[in-house]
Amino acid sequence: MALTVIGLLIMALLSPANGYWLELGLPMLLIGFGQGLIMSPLTTVGVANTLPEDAGAASGLINTMHQIGSSVGLALIVGGYRWDDPWGGFLSSITINVNDLRRYCPGNHCLRDNSRGAA
Repeated sequence: MALTVIGLLIMALLSPANGYWLELGLPMLLIGFGQGLIMSPLTTVGVANTLPEDAGAASGLINTMHQIGSSVGLALIVGGYRWDDPWGGFLSSITINVNDLRRYCPGNHCLRDNSRGAA
């Protein structure tokens, strides 16, 4: 996780005048390695004590939480850039994400129970 934090700090503290490799290339490499080193152990811990028949559902839940966390995190970051109304920026970002979900899942077919009679 330290690699990810270092990469994010480099991106936050340097200016674009430093060039692509120093401002974007190096931090993205550090962030990528840091995420690669932390996500696999976190996923393993999340499914380690589940029953074998529940392991797939636990893995799916973990991946869903990763996606929701990144969406909400991005909404918070984008909302923070509206200094005059950070809460309004957050709400508008969430609204945009929900509208994207509606566009890609018309009729809420992504949210329906697809078990079809499974007990």
